[in-house]
Amino acid sequence: MGLLGFPGLGWLFAGFPLVGAVLLMLGPALAWAVVPAAFTPFGSGPLRGVGWQVELVWLPATTLLSTALLYGAHRRRRARLLPPRPRRRRGGGYRTRVGLAGGVIALVLVSLPFVAAVAGSAPSAVRYSFEPGPSRQVTGQFLVTPAGTVKLFAWRDPQGTYPADALRVHASDVDSLVARAAAVDDPDAYQLFDLARGRRIALIARSTTATTVTLAPAVSLRPARYAFLATHEGMFGGRDYAYLTVVTPSAAVTPISAAGDGRAPAVVHTLLPVAATIAALAFALLLGSSFRRRPAGQKALWGVGFLLFAVATAAEAVAQRSGWSPALFRTYYLSGGVLTV
Repeated sequence: MGLLGFPGLGWLFAGFPLVGAVLLMLGPALAWAVVPAAFTPFGSGPLRGVGWQVELVWLPATTLLSTALLYGAHRRRRARLLPPRPRRRRGGGYRTRVGLAGGVIALVLVSLPFVAAVAGSAPSAVRYSFEPGPSRQVTGQFLVTPAGTVKLFAWRDPQGTYPADALRVHASDVDSLVARAAAVDDPDAYQLFDLARGRRIALIARSTTATTVTLAPAVSLRPARYAFLATHEGMFGGRDYAYLTVVTPSAAVTPISAAGDGRAPAVVHTLLPVAATIAALAFALLLGSSFRRRPAGQKALWGVGFLLFAVATAAEAVAQRSGWSPALFRTYYLSGGVLTV
């Protein structure tokens, strides 16, 4: 939990409720409010030049500091309450060394899938394909061309460097832009910008439904780099930034396959909910086992809380795979946003 910006949970389990409560309040405030305010590109904070990578240092550092302080506090308490332990012979602690080595190996194996994504060393080429007929669960931004509809890759934040794998098309290929979501915004909320000339391109709303808005550029697009801004659904909402490059008639365009072949599934956003579900279930099982040995009311409450959290994160993982539905979102919000809190 400390690695997610919530230090203090271990202090509560170890019997230090005051320090644990203080850390659980200060930790998220610093990790997800104060530090982001210092590096956000929308402000003038001292860490703006570093960017969000500062969190990759802040979260492990505060976790290690909290863990070290908790270890010291628990060791001092044991020294006061328990008789001194006999000194181990040199060469002892074999099980400890084996357990430590096993833990390090397990941590490395679990962390490997995330290292390439965080470091940016994984293959990042975005492959495009025509959508044969997107269902209502498929949301995002799309480009409608005479040959078919292409789903655009979108970012949640404006990119400081123009993406090298942005879709490249000719001006004749741009028929309209489509945004699909659980609930779309007003057409005026969707904007298209010419990044080369620093101006906004007017968009004409062709059709609007509860979940889909179709917009067409008012003028023919010139060869340039463009950014399509769209709103997206969610508990807090937000914006998506899709990038599109219009090239000259003689320039090469991005190859678009006839249909997706399944070799590049969109699983990135599902990793964290799945990991959170597994961790919550593990905590719930540990608490259940402890409750069976020595029943206590707080163990039952914590166990139920972790089970509810697991239900919420499992619902989010399913939604990332197949889309949100009213029943799925109610389950997610009731289990996580209401009952767990």
